Amino acid sequence: MAERRAWSDKRAEIMSRPGAGAVYEAARIRFELGKAVRRRREELGLTQAKLADGRSLPSSAVRSSLWNVSRPRDVRRRNQQ
Repeated sequence: MAERRAWSDKRAEIMSRPGAGAVYEAARIRFELGKAVRRRREELGLTQAKLADGRSLPSSAVRSSLWNVSRPRDVRRRNQQ
């Protein structure tokens, strides 16, 4: 059985890969943006469904963006090239 490693060692290994810092920063920005949108939505007393209706979006799109589950297709394509 493989020896268990500390998370800090695993993280250091992952972050040493080319482009890992940029991917990490992009994820951090998406997270912070989603958090800010959620906070503002709650301040305004809007549900995710109401926010989606006001933007002609499916509520699943709002939910996914607020939980940072998905990224726009063009970003995914650009990162795969």
